[in-house]
Amino acid sequence: MFNNLDVSLRDKAEYLRGLMIVLKIGNKLSNRERSYLLREAIILGYDETYCRKAMDELLINDYIRMNPAEFENEETCKLFIFHGIELASLNEDFLLSKNEWLLNVCLTNQIKYEWFVYCNNIFYSDNIPKSNYLLTA
Repeated sequence: MFNNLDVSLRDKAEYLRGLMIVLKIGNKLSNRERSYLLREAIILGYDETYCRKAMDELLINDYIRMNPAEFENEETCKLFIFHGIELASLNEDFLLSKNEWLLNVCLTNQIKYEWFVYCNNIFYSDNIPKSNYLLTA
């Protein structure tokens, strides 16, 4: 996932915060979502116990800043958009508010709108297999 990217500590923190916000917007956590977030957090270098506790308190935590994630690195942001949309798609209930928040992340970080649409098409369309992402990103 991050093999070819030099990801700063700040970007790793924004990445995890952003994924948590995607889940918080949905106002419930499925086992699939918890597993996905935990896997990503461990890849980012976070402690599993810390992540489990953060997820347990996520829906009642009023101190999480809900503003769009801001990244120092464009490629890290693009990867976040991809994973954020993938995470949002795990829940069968499509929530426009999750997608709107991810679009705001895209715009805040000056990522082209076409990237956002492309990522959405991967997870919300049967026309493009997930493996195509690796060929064109």
